[in-house]
Amino acid sequence: MTDDFEPYFRFYPNAYRDGQCFERSFEPCGNCQNVMGWRYIGGVYTAKSTDVAICARCVAAGNLENIFDQDYSFQDTFVSRVDAALEHEILRQTPTVNCFNPFDWPVTDGMPMAYAGTSEYPKLYSIPEVSAAIAAAYAEMGWEDDAGPSPYALIFKQVDGPRFQAVIDLD
Repeated sequence: MTDDFEPYFRFYPNAYRDGQCFERSFEPCGNCQNVMGWRYIGGVYTAKSTDVAICARCVAAGNLENIFDQDYSFQDTFVSRVDAALEHEILRQTPTVNCFNPFDWPVTDGMPMAYAGTSEYPKLYSIPEVSAAIAAAYAEMGWEDDAGPSPYALIFKQVDGPRFQAVIDLD
């Protein structure tokens, strides 16, 4: 496959690896009619019911109003303290972060952070800054972090920097 089939999502760089957003498909996209390469299997928040299959390129383009509706979103999140273009990129051009509850997308210095995964990924949890971010997120809730790696700890990384932040998403 060429890179044309696999656009990069700067706020979810592991979207293909996670297996929760895309699956391989050589069917035509219901939006652009081109071969998909990667079929989007993540969630879409929309009032319009549709079962149209869309490709990763169309997700990245963020112009699916003709398939869904004017208010569709790929995220069950709030994005504050960012300009409208960045909010649009998170909500309409970034594959869904699987979560149980709406959450505030972490922002550092006016820039959204990138979703890195849950703390269940051993390589991620082994980073001391990630463990510290999880402990801080639990402490903010008044809990002690005794759970270790968990699907409830959503990990975000600064796009062009070393900082991490965790969001605890309990079911």
